[in-house]
Amino acid sequence: MVMRLTFRDYFQMSTSTAKLCFSTFVNDIINVYGGEYLALPTKGQVNQITTLHEKVHGVSGMFGSLDCMHCTWHRCPKAYHGAFQG
Repeated sequence: MVMRLTFRDYFQMSTSTAKLCFSTFVNDIINVYGGEYLALPTKGQVNQITTLHEKVHGVSGMFGSLDCMHCTWHRCPKAYHGAFQG
């Protein structure tokens, strides 16, 4: 778990500034990519995804799931090295 003040300490900004930056970032992502990538799926797409998920994972009726992305974080604080591997 990330400590509450880690973001503030690492980036040297107040909590209110960090929240404002994050909110601005999220809104910009929605504005730039929303129409193409954040659109609601059609019924056909939902059926295709649930069929594929059942075929691959053996779970019926599941539309989505959380997944992991593995990347290298070159400026990872020493205290977190190896903490989130698995």
